[in-house]
Amino acid sequence: MCAFGSCATTGGIPGLANLGSAAEILDYVYEDSPSSTNPDHARPQPECEVPSGRCACLISGETVRTLDQVVEVDYLVPGCPPQPERIAEVVDQVVDILSNGKPLPPRGAVLGAEARACCEECDRKKDVKKIKHFVRPHEVVLDRKSACSSKG
Repeated sequence: MCAFGSCATTGGIPGLANLGSAAEILDYVYEDSPSSTNPDHARPQPECEVPSGRCACLISGETVRTLDQVVEVDYLVPGCPPQPERIAEVVDQVVDILSNGKPLPPRGAVLGAEARACCEECDRKKDVKKIKHFVRPHEVVLDRKSACSSKG
């Protein structure tokens, strides 16, 4: 079994759901967020009737877990998403192992990762920037002229 991508290997963005309860998250998403308009208080239903029968939908539990917290995982392929070049390297490594009888990497090995992050390979100018504060989209009017003229 291979955990593929950051969500499967480390929890990624979905893992942030562990900062609140499932009920708190559903309340915020469907009713309390500034962008929610839900006068009927509609929520996802665990089951519903469809033309072909009964459909059961997964409703989130109380904890988001990584794949290896649920089942045994042999290998981890990080990335959000894993870069195509890294995926190709993993496939090449598997083909080499199968074709030449080489031993498998040890269980729990991270495959397709380099010693440096993707950001470190980027040739874009990296000025140190300080974030002064955060605003939600509904709190500001975007100045598209200045937003589109900034270069990074």
